[in-house]
This record gives sequence, C-alpha cells and structure tokens, in this order.
Amino acid sequence: MGPQASTDASIGRSFPDGFPAVFGKFVLLRPMARGGMGELFLAAAGEVGGFEKLCVVKKVLAELEDDAIHRRFMDEAKVVVRLNHANLVQVFDAGKVGQEYYLAMELVEGKDLRAVWNRCAKLHRRIPVDVAIFTIREILRGLAYAHDALGMELVHRDISPPNILLSYYGDVKLTDFGLAKSALKRETTNPGVVFGRYSYLSPEQARGLPADRRTDIYAAGIVLWELLTGRQLFPSHSLGHREALAAVRDPVVRPPSEVVPGVPEGLDAVIMKALARDREDRFARAEEFRAALSEILAREFPTCDRDRVAEFMREIFVLERKQERREYEAFAREDFGEIRALGNDDDVVSVSDTISLDPDEDSGIVLVADAADDTAVIEHEATDRGLRMSARRLVGKVLDGKYRIERLLGVGGMGAVYRAEHVGIGRVCAVKVLHRRYTRDPDIVARFEREARAATQTGHPNIVDVWDSGTTPAGETYFVMELLEGENLGDLLRREAPLPVERVVHIVTQICRAVAAAHDVGIVHRDLKSDNVFLVARGKDADFVKVLDFGICKSLEDGAQTAPGLVMGSPDYMAPEQAAGRPATIASDVYAVGCILFEALTGRMPYEGRNAIEVLMRKGSEDAPSVRELRPEVPEAVAEVVAACLRRTPGERLPSMRVVEYELTRAIEGRPAAVRRVLGLPDATASGRFGSNALPPPTAPHDSSAAAGTVPGAAASTAAAVAPGWWQVAGRALLFVGLGAALGVAVLVARSPDLIDRLVSTPRAAEGASGTAVAGVTAAAPMHRARPPGSDASHDPAVSAGGPPGTASGGPAASDGAAQADAKAPADRDPDAGGEPASIEDLVRRAEAALEEGRFRTPADENLSVLLAQIAARKPDHPDIARLRSEAAQRLWKSAKRQVDRKRYAEALDPLRDLVAVAPGHEAGRAALVEALRAMARRALRTGDADAAVALAGEWANVAPDDPRAHELVGDAEMRLEHYAEAVDAYRRAYTLGLRRASLRSKLRRARILRKRAERKDG
Repeated sequence: MGPQASTDASIGRSFPDGFPAVFGKFVLLRPMARGGMGELFLAAAGEVGGFEKLCVVKKVLAELEDDAIHRRFMDEAKVVVRLNHANLVQVFDAGKVGQEYYLAMELVEGKDLRAVWNRCAKLHRRIPVDVAIFTIREILRGLAYAHDALGMELVHRDISPPNILLSYYGDVKLTDFGLAKSALKRETTNPGVVFGRYSYLSPEQARGLPADRRTDIYAAGIVLWELLTGRQLFPSHSLGHREALAAVRDPVVRPPSEVVPGVPEGLDAVIMKALARDREDRFARAEEFRAALSEILAREFPTCDRDRVAEFMREIFVLERKQERREYEAFAREDFGEIRALGNDDDVVSVSDTISLDPDEDSGIVLVADAADDTAVIEHEATDRGLRMSARRLVGKVLDGKYRIERLLGVGGMGAVYRAEHVGIGRVCAVKVLHRRYTRDPDIVARFEREARAATQTGHPNIVDVWDSGTTPAGETYFVMELLEGENLGDLLRREAPLPVERVVHIVTQICRAVAAAHDVGIVHRDLKSDNVFLVARGKDADFVKVLDFGICKSLEDGAQTAPGLVMGSPDYMAPEQAAGRPATIASDVYAVGCILFEALTGRMPYEGRNAIEVLMRKGSEDAPSVRELRPEVPEAVAEVVAACLRRTPGERLPSMRVVEYELTRAIEGRPAAVRRVLGLPDATASGRFGSNALPPPTAPHDSSAAAGTVPGAAASTAAAVAPGWWQVAGRALLFVGLGAALGVAVLVARSPDLIDRLVSTPRAAEGASGTAVAGVTAAAPMHRARPPGSDASHDPAVSAGGPPGTASGGPAASDGAAQADAKAPADRDPDAGGEPASIEDLVRRAEAALEEGRFRTPADENLSVLLAQIAARKPDHPDIARLRSEAAQRLWKSAKRQVDRKRYAEALDPLRDLVAVAPGHEAGRAALVEALRAMARRALRTGDADAAVALAGEWANVAPDDPRAHELVGDAEMRLEHYAEAVDAYRRAYTLGLRRASLRSKLRRARILRKRAERKDG
C-alpha cells in the first residue's frame, strides 16, 4: 500500500488506525471485508480538490505472493472491466499499484445475501417467497448477460450468498468474479483442484471437471432452494473435507415443497431441473431458468418488483441504513486533496487504460421485455442513481426554446421533474420530462401524455395544474405544471399519523372534490394513495390538497386500455376487483379513498401482510377492520363512512366521490352543513361571502409550509369547480335562501344520496373556468421527499407487531412464517393450537406473565404493550386491560420519576418509554419523557453529537408533535450535520406550529441559503 496518513484534524473525522491512506489514485477510508483472495476497502475516488466519489477498492492480500494468484486476479480485472449490466456490480477501474493488484467498483448501499439471511434468522422471520424468487431471477439475468458477453464464455464459478448483493433501493447485483473462468485465462485449473465453497459446488466441480455456464445455474438453484426452505442444502460445516465432497458429488435433493409448505405451483419442477445431477439435464442457459421463474412471478406475485425488495431491506436494516447513509454523506463532503497529494503515481498502472471499452451512454439502464409474460410488461431496471445522473444533463439548458431548467427536483419511474423558468415571461414552473430511454416505447409515452391530459381536462383547483406540453426536436417529451411547495400526505402520515379527525376530513373531502371532477370528464385515477396527495399552504388553509400522478389513469370510455389481467395500481390502496385483474371503475377510486381515510385515522393500512400478494388476497377474502377497533374516539358516523368505502363488492360501496364528501361532512358538521358544502351553498353564518365550501381546518395542524389559520382562504375558487356556473350568477340571492334550501334538499339527499351527483354534476366548460386559480406557486423543495429521519416505526411496538390481531394469512405467500421450523408463532396465535387465534383468556395470561417479567416493549411478538392492544382489539372494555395498565404504570412511574427528579435522564428514558407504550394516557409520564428527551437532545447538541441530537429531538417531536421547540432543535442538529433541506423542513414546521421568534426566522433564512448553495454545487 502507498504512503499512509493518520487521522487529520483538517478532515474532522475519526478514522481507523492507518487510515485514510493513499493507494494510487484512491484514498482508502476504512477496511470493509476480507475474503479468501482479496480485501475490500471503502475508498474515495475523486480528483484533487474535486467532489469525492465513494467506491470500493479490492486488493489481493499482501501475504499471497503466488504468481498464479496474482495472474488470476489480473484475469478477473480484464474480464470485469468489460462487463456492463444492471445486475452486475460495475467495475470502473482496475490495475496495479506497486506490486499490488486492485479493482475499483461501485459502492452498493445495502447488504449481501448472507447478511440478509442472518438478520432474518435473528428476527425469526423467513425471507419472503416473492423476494427470494425475484432475487434469483435478477441474478440469472446478470448471468445470462455475462455468459454471452463479448464472446468471452465467462463462468462465475462462485455463485453464493456472500456474492449476491441487495441494495436498500431494491437492486440485486452479483459481485466477485475472483474465481471467474473465461477465454482470457492464462492458465486453466489443474484437474482435481476445486474452486468455490463446498455448499455451493456442483457435482462436476466436486469431481474436478471443468465448469461451464450450467455450473452457475446449479449454484443459483442451490441458493433459491435455501431461501425457500430456510435451511442449507449441503451444510458443510458439520462434515469433514471428504464427507462434504462426497455429498456434493452425488447429491440427494428433496423438492422444496417436501421440506416446507406453501411453495408456489410449478416451482418444484423448475428448481429440480436446475439442480439435476447431470448438467445435460439442467437448463442449458441462464435465460431459460430466468424465464421459468418470471412465469411463476407473473402468475403468483404480479406486483413483486424492486420496490418490494427495497421495502423488505429497509424493514430489516432500519438503523444500518441510516448510519451508513450518514457516514457516506460525511465522507463525500470531505476534501482529501492534501492526503492524495502525498501519493506517487509513478508506479500506478491502470488496466482500463490498456483495454478497449465501449460503454453504453446510459450504463446501468436496461429495458427487458419478458418473453414469458403474456401481458408484455416492460420491466424498468434502471437504478435510481443511473436515472438521476442521466436526468442531470438537462440542468442549465433551455428546453424546447422556452423553459430554462434551473435544477433537478426529483426523479420518478417515468420521468424527472425540474424547477424551470419560462424564458419569455419569467414564470417559475415545474417541468416533467419523460426519461429519454422510454421515448421509443409508445405505451409509456401514451401514459405520460395521459397524465398531462387528465389534469388539463378537469381544470380543478385541487388537481395539479398543467399549462403546457410538447415534444422537442430532439425527442424530449415533457409537460409543464405549477410548482408546489409543501409535502405529500404519505410523508405526513408516516411522521404524524394518526391525525386529528377534523383534519383528516378536511383533507379527504378535498380529495373527493378533485377526483369527482376527474370522474365528471370520464377519468378514473386508478392509483390514488397518500403519496399522490400533496399538501400546500393556500391562503389561510395550511392543508390545501393537490392530487398528483394521473400517469395510470383510465378513460371510462376506453375499455381496452389495459391488457386483460394486468394489475395497475399500488397494492395497499388497490380495490379487490383491481387485484383480480378486472377493469377499474369509479368504485375503485372510492375504495382507495377509504384506504387513505383508514390510514390517516389509525396510522396503519386496513390490510397488512408479509408481502403484496398476501395483502391482495386478504382484501378479497376478509372484511376490513373497523376504524373504531384501533381508535375508539373516532365518531361512529365517520367509521361508517370508511367501512362503506371499503366494502369488498364494488356495488355495495358509496356510489360516488360526492357522496363520500357529503357523508364525511355530515358526520362532522351535520346534514344541513353537508348539503351546503356539496352543493356550493353559503354557510348560514357567512357575512356576505359566497361559496365557503371547505371544512374549517383543525385547531392545531401538525405540519404545513405556512402559518395555520381557522378558515381556508381558497374556498371561493374551490366552490367554483363544484357548483354549477348559474349558481354563481344567483349567489347574492342565495344568501337569503341558502339555509332553507339546504334544509329542504337535505331531506331528499337523506333518502337518496345518489341525488348529490345529479344535483352537482356540471358541464366540463363550467368547471374549466377555475383552473388557473392556483397557478404559479413557487417552491424550494422537491415535489417528492424521502421519508424523514426519525420517522422509523421499528421502535413502535404497535407497529412492529405486524398485522391486525387475530387475522389469518392466506395464499401462496402465507407460508413465509410457518415454513421455518423453529419460528415463533405470532403473538395473537396459540402456539399449541395449530395456529388458531389465541383466546382472550390466554392473551391475558401471557400479558400477566409479560408484566411479571418486565417485558413492556420487547420482544416484538410477546410484550405487554402488544398483548394489551390485542386484547383491546378483541374486547375494548375488558376489565383486565385497565388493571394491567394500572399495575404496569405504577411500577414504571415509580422507577422513572425517581430518576427524573434526580435529573438522571439517561436512566429514566427506558422506563418512560415503557410507560408511554403501555399506558399512552399517562400524562405525567408523557410529560416526563418530553423533559428527558429535551434535556438529552440539548446536551447531545452542546457536546457535538449531532446524530444523537437528531434522534432524540425527533423522538421528542413524535411524543409531542405540537411542540415547536422539538422541531426547532431537530433543525439545529440537522444544520450541524449540513443536512440543509431537512433543517429547512424542521424550522418551517416549528414556525407553522406558532414559534415566531426572530432567531427562528433567521435560522430558516440561513438554512434556505445554504440549501441553495449545496444544490447549485450538486447540480
């Protein structure tokens, strides 16, 4: 290794001994792992004074001096620098520094499959069946490319869990061609020499025969068999060398379904073909194996994709993901120029300098048409990073001669969204541009254009306003829309749900009005969800709704828009008929609104499961739970509206969005007010102002981008889109008869809610008049933000406990938990009763045991907090609930109060957290927890531990969401970490909640300035 530099104060970080260290053009930051042939280091690859790109450097171990090993490593370099595929770890440089060989490859933010396996074992859960199949299918996709790439006849020879990487963003990648065999090899392996791991060797490898592509297919089959069964096929650790080789040479393999239940139909045959003893009986090519798995995935798990893998990874590696992200961000901001200047490039040889490469312009972005899928679905395998890099090319340019692109706001599956300015009139706007890779696909282009057309057809103020669209001479398809400032409802719910009932009704009635306008012009949204609802400040209304993303909307007049059986939408919000592949209708959107209502009122979805297919199957076979089971204080009338939206049969749901709006308003304000609002009639208390048809916002909204008021200020424009045009002409006269008319119509509406649609239905031209009422709002924040730090639900026992108590799983994926022989039964099951729901008496007995043993929040499946919640779900008034809570509260409060009185907050935290979890209504305990968190967060910030300050202040904000001081402290800590966008959000929340100090305004201005500087530097 080259000259080393010890920890330097100028860098401001603590490094392991001997690091950072110069190695050729790289700065090694810390060791990552050590393998049989090489050692991995996290490294910085930026030039002197430039932005630091993080990567992984692999070196041959210094003590291995065998020339053959060095040559084999050089062979690997010559192979992998030629490879370029989304499912292979990208190697961008290779060479030699002094006498040491190296590879420089992309940093994959995630874990290898062995770490995933170990984490699942620790959590007593299996890797989901759909994730297992998807993972191996993607590995086979990479292998199919590598086997045929550039005519090299490449064979990996070491397909095993440590060499399979799953990123936190859902990418699946194969790495480590250290044992690769290709036509470039200088020497072939001597007969009898075995490369690879015993547990993943093929019979021919164990016999010392040459490996070919069918060897990799066999190893991939082993990994899939193990993921499905939860056990090793050839556990070599318990056998000696000879015994292990003998077992591998003559394998005896049982079909997975004989080991565990719930294996999807047809999968046994596919795996057994891949694991045939004689390679002539296996799949001849990786593509054949991949196509067979694709057919099963499309049939059994149609919604499984990268997002599903990402969701799974983020569930089981919550803390690691956050810690790694912060470390990588900190390293990327460092300037290692002074250290790099100590290096000597004289003895550096880069293999890539001597190898002819022909990289694709959009490396890492591939479109693959699945031949096994009758619906011809296009799979978009572009990595988020690749899409973002490709999207940045437009920044600073003028699009179509009209729109100057200022900066990138966000990147989605179909396109990128930019902040832009019209060069002629100076109007600030958002421009959405279809990803260039997709412009040649007519179906995707049609979806993109449909999104723009849907917004312009409605002209409704609660739907994002689209001003322009077109295609540039270079083929860039785009549309231009208003620029929004705020946050999406999904982020708000993940952070603060459940919301106050009045606030939920205020938000959802606006969604109803927006979607009703779309239905009036024949458009079904098909993908309504909380992430597609954006909240902005409009006048005095802090929660003015904008419905987004009509990208998969469907015209009611076009019955052939979607291929039969193709499922479109998001599983959590999808209606049962959509999940069954039937056409989406107005009733499907009503169902989605019911899901949003349930989520906002309870903080969880009406149906939960281990994977998407289980959720969809439960929707078709079970009635949704009542909102009041989870939140008893919700008014019965509101709970009935939610239940009516979530009926399994479309014809049994509320018939339209206007009826949903009417029923929600009636439940909160009574029938006369409901009729007035839906028909656009004036309030009885209105003093000369016509058309206030929006519900008053709640008394204390938890978050917005502007100060909260008591009466929405955008009501007039909203009313214009709901009430018929002639009402506006007669508005002054209606002021005198409005209340009487409302009471009269109320009688009719009460008898037949369908009258609402006939009374309110308006011509398209009348609605279009209000379309420009909300145009031109500027923004500094991206339209879509990641889930904020501190919103992790893994520490909430009510969340981590899983699905609703007493519910049964079904379908092919229902065996995920049962397949592992030693897995614990869920807490609401009786382990001795064959999986039947436990009785209340048994739950009480287990709760008493948990209290006796002090298991208040852990373990996740057998703690007092969860068990009490399960008893309450069965029988809310059960007398033992109050008794057990009281006994636990007395014990915990006695211990915690003593520590709080002595200002020993660290010792008080755990008992206070236990207390609030077990007895949420214990006000003294909640106040003491706030006191402890506030004191510790401030102390952490004073002592320079900004990461701890963010975590503690974030917990404070979750416990006391209306306390602006908590959000201000979060902002202070984020500023220390140079997370300026997060700081802006936190300061804005503090301001919204009523903190009006001049110092806060100064902090907010400074955070905005620094955020813009950082964005300019990045862009």
